[in-house]
Amino acid sequence: MTTQPRISLGTASCKSNLVARWPLLNEVCTQLSARLEKLRARSPTQVSALPEEESEQLLIRGKAVTFTTYRKSVGIEGTLIVVQAFFPTFLRANIISLAFFGGRSGRVAAEGLLLTPDGRFTEAPEGHLWQFR
Repeated sequence: MTTQPRISLGTASCKSNLVARWPLLNEVCTQLSARLEKLRARSPTQVSALPEEESEQLLIRGKAVTFTTYRKSVGIEGTLIVVQAFFPTFLRANIISLAFFGGRSGRVAAEGLLLTPDGRFTEAPEGHLWQFR
């Protein structure tokens, strides 16, 4: 994941109260959660073989939404799997890139799983999700 200087505003969790009040974000989070559940249903071997980063763009309510799945080793804790969604918007943006060229503002949401060394899935700790939110 390429990290650019950015300002994060507010939550990027699908568990926020805003999700229920914003139909677009609600649909994005529903799609994000479904992707996480499909990953949870895979075997630990399949999840460990995922690419480090893979993106797909979908059209949701007329907005281009990019879903990116990340796989990252977190040492002895296991493997972090994150599904991140991003769509450009000025309305309720929660991320503003500070890059002079190619910068963007929009809404990002991210949730994740931690695949532990013994092959169990747990919810990813908040501290591991910060760089994706």
